[in-house]
Amino acid sequence: METTRPEESVRGLSAAGLRYAIAVGCAAAIDLAAAWLAASWLGLPLAHSAGLGVILGGIAAYFLLEFWAFKRPASAFSFKRLGSLLVVVLVTLVLRASIVAALAAVFPSDHAVLPILCVAFGITFTINFLVNRFLIFARQATR
Repeated sequence: METTRPEESVRGLSAAGLRYAIAVGCAAAIDLAAAWLAASWLGLPLAHSAGLGVILGGIAAYFLLEFWAFKRPASAFSFKRLGSLLVVVLVTLVLRASIVAALAAVFPSDHAVLPILCVAFGITFTINFLVNRFLIFARQATR
């Protein structure tokens, strides 16, 4: 009978990989929910709403990744990693707002708000994942 180590999880995903996916999923939910609520309930312009979502999701991502997904005995608040992540968040903010503005100009319907946010989110989420995985948390992710 084969035994598995505690670090292993279902279908070959490591526990750290699974925690990363959950943490990023939670941050993504915060991002999209904040953007949708700001646009739909507060009446903020769509680009501003998307920006708010990016900022709140980015902050949530840092804390979830630093203290849960990539937690290690020496885990501590890192101005360097937070600063790096905030730079990525700012770039993501500009990119997401630009995508949202372009899509809103092409699809100017109130019914297009959530699809526009989702498309812009998908593009910037992919870029964010690659930067977080291979640059900001690279050392921790390979352990």
